[in-house]
Amino acid sequence: MAAADAADAIYYGGDIITMEGDSATYAEAVAIKDGTIVFVGTKTDAEKMQGDSTTMNDLKGKTMMPGFIDPHIHPSIAASILPMEIVSAMEWNTPNGKSIVVKDHAAFITRLKELDKSYTDPNKVLITWGYFKPYHGSISKDELNAVSKTRPIVIWQRSCHEFYLNDAALKYFKITEADFKKMPAYCNYKEGHVFEAGLFVVTKSLLDYIGDPKMFAKGLALMTEVIHKGGLTTVCEQGFPQIDLGMELTMNGAEINKATTPYRFLMVPNAMNLYPKFKSGNKVLAFCDSLIKTGNDKIDYVKAIKFYVDGAIFSQLMIMGQPYEDQHSGEWMMQPKEQEDVFNTFWKAGWDIHIHVNGDGGLDTLLAIINRVKTATPNSTSHIILEHYGYARPDQHAKVAAAGIWVSNNPYYYYELSAPYSKEGLGLARASYISSVGSLEKLQVPLSFHSDYFMAPAEPLLLVWSAVTRINSNGDMLAPEEKVSLWTAMKAVTIEAAKSIQRENEIGTIAVNKKADFVLLAENPFKIDPVKIKDIKILETVFEGKSFPVQQ
Repeated sequence: MAAADAADAIYYGGDIITMEGDSATYAEAVAIKDGTIVFVGTKTDAEKMQGDSTTMNDLKGKTMMPGFIDPHIHPSIAASILPMEIVSAMEWNTPNGKSIVVKDHAAFITRLKELDKSYTDPNKVLITWGYFKPYHGSISKDELNAVSKTRPIVIWQRSCHEFYLNDAALKYFKITEADFKKMPAYCNYKEGHVFEAGLFVVTKSLLDYIGDPKMFAKGLALMTEVIHKGGLTTVCEQGFPQIDLGMELTMNGAEINKATTPYRFLMVPNAMNLYPKFKSGNKVLAFCDSLIKTGNDKIDYVKAIKFYVDGAIFSQLMIMGQPYEDQHSGEWMMQPKEQEDVFNTFWKAGWDIHIHVNGDGGLDTLLAIINRVKTATPNSTSHIILEHYGYARPDQHAKVAAAGIWVSNNPYYYYELSAPYSKEGLGLARASYISSVGSLEKLQVPLSFHSDYFMAPAEPLLLVWSAVTRINSNGDMLAPEEKVSLWTAMKAVTIEAAKSIQRENEIGTIAVNKKADFVLLAENPFKIDPVKIKDIKILETVFEGKSFPVQQ
């Protein structure tokens, strides 16, 4: 074959799962050229595209799939956490090794004291991430003062939606009692506690510190390692910017545009960040319309908007239809009037709309908004994608299906939260049905999975495992009817994830004219015990035809 027509590389000799069709479909060989798939079929036909310079890649029995896709991560959060001290009830794999598991209050305080003593610089700020009340109990400013009266100590709660600070930290970051009075519904000075919308007003100086460019750059490099080890070749920031548009765009671009970064990065504009600045849906739309025209091949925008309904599930601040066991009900992240303004504006404009919603009470309000707007403007081309969908009722599943709404779920919610929330907050009846993806599958609701990293590890096979086995952190299986099939779960991290971010024509399956993005696995998830899926080794990714082995 003429050199100009020859393939750059041909893959063969393993289980090549295309993710095309309605069940696991295999190809004998795949040929690629200039970063694009040019042939999928038999090895004999693929060899007709072999030239003198073609690399013949014998998979030697390994499994090759489309590169995994995470349609909902937050690099700014990941880059902030990875350089920090992780003090969590769950074990986390990081480039620096596995975190120390801390599962009760005494152990949490002990770990803070150990970290305080380990710092040789007496003025160094101690910031930890991972505090989670169901495991670690209540915490207060006074208790942090008892750990150290001189060292600034900041506890970043598991959800990233809450801070706890001691007096030294308040002084260091120049946060006064008057600052707390600016957002009294979202903070408590006596406890040194700030949450949800209060973070961006009361503790803005702390957020600026966490976003320090030098530390942020270090965190982004660590994040790239995590994404690569997860087998991911495409990720999407669901809600850009999180803190500062210029800083995030510059820093993210510096990391992602490196030739050594083996993934592409997409962004969905963040209405919760933009709405307070522009004060109306129409002005947010005008800004976003200009913003999405500024991307490139490796770091680009999705023609979509994201807004936020209720609080974090890890903070038990999602709005519930029936109160929590202690009778609180949750918090709004954006007020319903703001939500409706954004939804109405972008629906009429035909943009896809991603909506952060966790509790069934928040979902009731949201479904009413959707119904009103769709009734008034029935012919929009928008897709609606519900992000998280933490706890929802059967009647809501039916409404979501009937309205043609898609869901992007985090199955890890069930793994980590069903056990502690069955004992505190929700009770067993509701906690058992966190992440009810089985019901959505039965109703044929388009379903993708995401990590919302750091809300779950950026490990798609762990998400698949959680959804398929329904085993929680206690080793129990609650609501087994909410399992999904392995095929649905694998689609949720490939082609359905691609659809949710408008890239189904470029990635998500192994097909001619799509990007040559692959993940190589040590075992075939369709041929092993599902309980073992989360332990399958990621051996290599291929990004636009370039090989990136994973360091074991």
